[in-house]
Amino acid sequence: MGTKAFSTGFSRLVLFSIGDGAKTEGEVSKALAKYGYADVSRGSVYNVLVRQSTVGLIRRRDDGRYEVTNYGAKRIEYLNDHGISIKSPQGRVVKSESEDKK
Repeated sequence: MGTKAFSTGFSRLVLFSIGDGAKTEGEVSKALAKYGYADVSRGSVYNVLVRQSTVGLIRRRDDGRYEVTNYGAKRIEYLNDHGISIKSPQGRVVKSESEDKK
């Protein structure tokens, strides 16, 4: 649980957004904007993507989209199973959309 790539709500939200389907960096930024992170720089998003790729939570496909690895899916499942929520800057609780579909 202690990886830097997974330590903040912002980082978790990046992972959740990719867990809902493979996305480009720009698509991740758009997904984050829905939850109040509209002013986050693309560089910040890129840095999280690189960190998460480095620790094996996600991988970059040949088409430039990022997708969750098996390890990343297990981390999302852990968060959902243990009721660990993420709050947006507005205080809204965010869960993985894939969890909402269960």
